[in-house]
Amino acid sequence: MKYHVKTINSSRCHITLLPENDVDENLLRIRDEEERDAKAFTFEWHYQSALTNKFGIKAHLTAIHNHHYPSSVFADYIVEGHTIGNV
Repeated sequence: MKYHVKTINSSRCHITLLPENDVDENLLRIRDEEERDAKAFTFEWHYQSALTNKFGIKAHLTAIHNHHYPSSVFADYIVEGHTIGNV
């Protein structure tokens, strides 16, 4: 899975998951609420990985705002050691 992260401000970004193969495509298909709940941890891991790739290992996901979940979300984050506005 590849990621596209667009910074909105110093504590919010937009994350898009970009599938690279059939496995990724299948992961993004959600058939019902049960499947959505079962895959939630995996999606959160991908969102955190996207933040780490963009902002470094001190970036931490603090909230996910459904946009076109799971393939596209707004996310709040913090970067340890930075105050707001210094990211």
